[in-house]
Amino acid sequence: MLDRKVLHLLGGEPRVAADYMKKIADGDLAVDVAIVGEQSDSLMASLKVMQLKLKNLVSAVRGGAARSQRAIAQVRNGFRHFPE
Repeated sequence: MLDRKVLHLLGGEPRVAADYMKKIADGDLAVDVAIVGEQSDSLMASLKVMQLKLKNLVSAVRGGAARSQRAIAQVRNGFRHFPE
């Protein structure tokens, strides 16, 4: 068993942290990263922050893509009104 100080720094078992990292790296941003206690300076806490920032980034990119598609559609519709 790992020393308590090391477990505190990790915020959980290394095997669990590795599983979370693999899932997130594979694109599963819905995984629930469990943090033991109030360890805001642990590896697991940092992993959870990274996951939340990635979720926000993906959401922003999707929103931007949707706005771009709407703008393109409006431009296409505008050109339809011009004679050839």
